[in-house]
Amino acid sequence: VMALSVLGGILLLFISFGISIFNKLKVGDVQGGVLGDKGIAGFALYLILLQMVAGMALGAPLIPTVLAVALVILLTLVIALRDPIVNMIRSHKPVFHDSVGSFTVEAFFETFEVYLAYFSNTLSFVRVGAFALNHVGMFSVFIILADMIGGMGGKISMYLLGNIVILGLEGMIVMIQGMRLVYYEIFSKFFNGDGIDFKAITLEA
Repeated sequence: VMALSVLGGILLLFISFGISIFNKLKVGDVQGGVLGDKGIAGFALYLILLQMVAGMALGAPLIPTVLAVALVILLTLVIALRDPIVNMIRSHKPVFHDSVGSFTVEAFFETFEVYLAYFSNTLSFVRVGAFALNHVGMFSVFIILADMIGGMGGKISMYLLGNIVILGLEGMIVMIQGMRLVYYEIFSKFFNGDGIDFKAITLEA
């Protein structure tokens, strides 16, 4: 159950990466769409990290370990150094907007945040499997209570009460956690909060 929930989460993250890349390229943000942590470079890095983890778990990596490590290092450097790389390609001076030391510290923590986000985004979907197990556990309690009461009427009443309590309680919890997953793990990949404000059409009397 836990593995299925994580696999489902990975699929949703793939979709969110795709939307992010599409949006960035559509608005002309080639730097973010190609070299960004939510762009093609970030998606490739996430794929390689996933196959490394899967390879260690299954004992059969799809890509040789040396090549995978080299690609991880290369993509990490591309993401961390995307601004200087673009400045050099466009012949912009200075290559570093701040001092090299300041840029290095900032790039290090941004890269650390990227890895932390990949890890936390993926593991966050474990809670989906936990909710499924929690549902089974809660209903098992009501089944035991129904057997303790005995009688057809008592069992039916307890089953109805159990469904009402479980649907109400889990519905609220799952709704809150589902909204959190959608916003933090999926929506944050491509939502920027900029653009043109929506203004409704008003009709004058």
